[in-house]
Amino acid sequence: MVNISPIIPTLIDNQIEYNSQDENLISSFEINTKLDSTGYIEYSIYDLNNNLLNINSNYNSYTVLDDGQSAQSLEINQINIDPQSDLESLGYSQGKYNVYYNILSKKIGSNLETLYIAEISSDRTEIRLESNNLENVSLREQTQTFFLERENSEYFLDFYINFGNNNLIIANNIALSETDPFNPTILVKLYKPLPSNYDIKSELWVVSLIDNPLAYNVEFIEEPILFEDSSPLQGPNFNLEIKDQVNNSSLELSRSDIVKTSLSSSTHQINSLLNEKEISINIDYSNFSNFIHLSSAKTRLENFVYKIDLIE
Repeated sequence: MVNISPIIPTLIDNQIEYNSQDENLISSFEINTKLDSTGYIEYSIYDLNNNLLNINSNYNSYTVLDDGQSAQSLEINQINIDPQSDLESLGYSQGKYNVYYNILSKKIGSNLETLYIAEISSDRTEIRLESNNLENVSLREQTQTFFLERENSEYFLDFYINFGNNNLIIANNIALSETDPFNPTILVKLYKPLPSNYDIKSELWVVSLIDNPLAYNVEFIEEPILFEDSSPLQGPNFNLEIKDQVNNSSLELSRSDIVKTSLSSSTHQINSLLNEKEISINIDYSNFSNFIHLSSAKTRLENFVYKIDLIE
């Protein structure tokens, strides 16, 4: 049995949301969200202490509800995910987990062609990016394409710096610097100061959100194991042929009746019992340490006095 419940997709070290004061100033409306050729889904698994257990930067285990759609341009609402199957396919079938699905679009670089931080401003809100993996031509083309997308967008298109391992930092502005034509760089203005755990040479890539992240709490409920380690007792046997037999109780006899009996064995037995002395005790009860080990001698004496008082 499995319990699956949606949760708020908020993680430690993530900066994917605006402050509540800023959100009140931002108008909201529905947009068409599609998972095109640049889109991908990051799938991550956490325990209940927010420790990252596993991450898949190219999750594709979803199913498409409408088979008539093109695989290169899928509507997000036509994608079906199964958190239980996703966990079990990676060997997680016991316990409780939080799973996250970030629906992203690659804009500049990727997890295979990363950028890195070359400079950080004094207030840590501006960073300069360079790359050893992307050729200068590709860096210019991807950056300029993203410029055009933002300029032609009907709404303000913010974006995110993706440091991997489900660590996203929101950004607001971007520019291409070609002071050195042989080494173009990218300038990025962040919404909040860069966290202290990121510094020069930290690797990243630029992405945007296609749709709001999804998050679920998944609990695998263990079914109780019943052990049959006993055999049932048989019922009474009513077929025994004793219906006509009646059991007679023994007679009540006094001491004189037993002694005067003609059976010498009974007479010798009772006389032997009556002539026996007291039982021999092999413990010296005059010393408490001989028989008190885990209890208290004082408490025993108090209980004894209490019982004597009750009897009296």
